[in-house]
Amino acid sequence: TNVARALGLERSHLYKKCQQLGIDLQSLRKTE
Repeated sequence: TNVARALGLERSHLYKKCQQLGIDLQSLRKTE
């Protein structure tokens, strides 16, 4: 349904953001 579809998009969107943030955090830790 619309709710499930919205949750799916939100989850994938947040997952991608977390991945990007995780990569950024790793690179920042390496530079320290």
